[in-house]
Amino acid sequence: MAARAREPGLRGSIGSFIGITALVALGALTIFVVVDPRTLPWIQAEAATAWSALVNYASGLRPR
Repeated sequence: MAARAREPGLRGSIGSFIGITALVALGALTIFVVVDPRTLPWIQAEAATAWSALVNYASGLRPR
């Protein structure tokens, strides 16, 4: 019997979307830092806020 491929489901799709979006955003922010290094402190503060929001959101998705 062949193994059946599973659909990722809603949680997997949301996780993939968040991961891909985060990678694209990091790439864009890297360009900003390369062009103007003075933006780094602002980007660090925004990244900390975004990370905190993602962790809070992801903790709500965990099965209990």
